Amino acid sequence: MKRDLDQNGISNCWFAYFGEGVADYSYYGIPCKPLITADSLYFGPPHDVPTAIDGPVLMSAGVLSGFEFGPGALNPYEQFKQLTPAAVIDYSVFIFTGHFEIPLASALSHTQKAGLLLAQRQYPEAPAEAQAGRVARARLSKSSTTPWDAHSKQTAATTKHAPILRRLSCLPVPWNQASRRLAFTGWSNVARISTGRSSR
Repeated sequence: MKRDLDQNGISNCWFAYFGEGVADYSYYGIPCKPLITADSLYFGPPHDVPTAIDGPVLMSAGVLSGFEFGPGALNPYEQFKQLTPAAVIDYSVFIFTGHFEIPLASALSHTQKAGLLLAQRQYPEAPAEAQAGRVARARLSKSSTTPWDAHSKQTAATTKHAPILRRLSCLPVPWNQASRRLAFTGWSNVARISTGRSSR
């Protein structure tokens, strides 16, 4: 992945990395800014996540599945499930281009910071972070995060970045119903098995 990014001059990007908080991908020279994940909320340092970002956005398959955050509105990256990735690296990292509203991810980052400030007894600063989280969360109902709006923004950006994405040494995206079910239900099945719950 580092080679692909370097060869195509991509340095301004975002990465929702499944191992965030456990493994530091910057150690390998990957320049992308971090997005929060369920693991980073517990194990990682807080990240500055805005309410809107511009791609390229790289997302690990585990994050994209949403199995750690939960289904539907609980998943801050739910909208990406409705989009066709511009490319996929090693069947595990999905690349999206476009402009994306991610107010829930931003709200979670502020909430994490507020909790850390309270734990450090920095009481004057904690309410400001909590309020920033509430403001970000309020944008969720106002943001254009429907699959149709996100798709239209993604299409325009993909056209703009098409020459770069065509040069990426990535696998083609077999984005049919079968692969969609595999990507977005496989992890849930693993979770059911590990907890002893039947998928029937």
